[in-house]
Amino acid sequence: MREFTWPVSRAGLLATRDAFITACIGLARQQTNADWRDWLSVLSPHAMAEVMTVYSAWALRQHCRNSGQACHTVPQNRLLSSFLRDQCPQGSLLADRLRQGMPKPSGLRLPLRIARSLLVRDGLRRLYFGEPGAQPGPVVITTSGRISAHARRNNRPVTYIGPHVWFGPLAESDLKAATAAVSESGLAEVLVRIAAEAFAAGGVALEGAAREYLADYFLDALAGICARLKSLLERPERLPRELWTGAGSPIWPRLLRHAVRRAGGWITGFDHTPGSSYTTSIQKTVVDFEACNEFRTISPGQAEAYPRWTLRLDLLVQPHPPVIVGHEQVITRARTARPDKIRRVMLVTSEYTTEMERGLPLLPVPVLVDWHARLLGRLKALGYEVLLKGHPESDQPFPDAFSAITGQPPLQGRFENLASQADAVIFDWSRTTTLAAALQFDLPIVHIDFGLGFLTNQADAMLSRRCATVRGWLDRDNRCQIAWDELQQAIETAPGLTDREFEACYLNLQ
Repeated sequence: MREFTWPVSRAGLLATRDAFITACIGLARQQTNADWRDWLSVLSPHAMAEVMTVYSAWALRQHCRNSGQACHTVPQNRLLSSFLRDQCPQGSLLADRLRQGMPKPSGLRLPLRIARSLLVRDGLRRLYFGEPGAQPGPVVITTSGRISAHARRNNRPVTYIGPHVWFGPLAESDLKAATAAVSESGLAEVLVRIAAEAFAAGGVALEGAAREYLADYFLDALAGICARLKSLLERPERLPRELWTGAGSPIWPRLLRHAVRRAGGWITGFDHTPGSSYTTSIQKTVVDFEACNEFRTISPGQAEAYPRWTLRLDLLVQPHPPVIVGHEQVITRARTARPDKIRRVMLVTSEYTTEMERGLPLLPVPVLVDWHARLLGRLKALGYEVLLKGHPESDQPFPDAFSAITGQPPLQGRFENLASQADAVIFDWSRTTTLAAALQFDLPIVHIDFGLGFLTNQADAMLSRRCATVRGWLDRDNRCQIAWDELQQAIETAPGLTDREFEACYLNLQ
């Protein structure tokens, strides 16, 4: 694409995020009513993402109105589609999920679950008797390799219980009573005012259908959270005395963490690979350090770095941060012979998402398509065979034109099973979990850094001694730009960069 511009400023989006979450957490910290404080704390990461999503969609709609340009969207972008028609979107995904609850597993799968419990040795037991609160050891509601590894080292039984046990469909009478309680609190109206101020910080006015939608969103989401927490706290015998979870942002773990902690229980959160203690982004505190007594991360180096670089005490509702513990187990590096000359490169991309933003926002898909089309074309022009690997959780596929550029379809499957096909790997997003896998495979790596991952200066210096770094930027049209001669130089020098400090410090790779 020779001519391209993206009208929504990333700086404006981040300004909106920071203004909203700071004020939202400040509001929660001010509450003397424990229920109101918990409602806001549970909602905060979801509300942050929703406000960012509405900001992006409304800013794009306003640009089209002011410029006279047409905007073509896809059905998955339901907010933008409604705003372009001057309509208020009906309902929200969070409110629907809170109302409907978690689907109960089919009874037909019970024999399979029993067999799995007997055969799979992951440190978790899946057959239990009595209430969740009567279990002799920790209860787990999500599984991961790190949770299983810790369970195997634990001298107590660790029981897996699916979230559906606590979260069936909400009764309409309970939801109606919760809506009345939230309306009486006035919190939804305050959040709308906070959102309007946050939009203003990003240079956009919150008005019309966007304001109407957020007013409905805050009321419905708070009502669902109110009803769920009330139901949990009314049955304390069903609450685990000790709860282990993965990430603290999904709504079911977040609700259960708050309820268990409120009832006097102990919460242990487990970090997501590859951790994020080497960044200064704000969402980690809100997502993972809230409603948490102990946080177990990947390495002692990360445990030391989190309080120094990432933890924001002003964004915690609970009075004290969790104890942060580093996983001591060393990960063995896969010894891979490095090529004498780079002939085949693998470009590993971030997710191609729909309109839903996240606390650390990815670049919009149109911006990524423009950038990746130019990058793939340049790599081919330099004479490299190019393999393209997308994120498995992408909401949208790559354009067919990418296969025409590379001469082959995108790779499918886990990176770990594909790594041997490449002489070098190129990343343009430092926060992908695949970066840790590439480091473990000891592959030459090129890191195209647009400054979007908020690496600390210390981590950036470490990573640049292991990965050939190309500095990029977003120009005034919000297009990704790099110096193309630096790209070829980085590919050529990547095999010679073998410093291990970043890997040893943050990933426990030996």
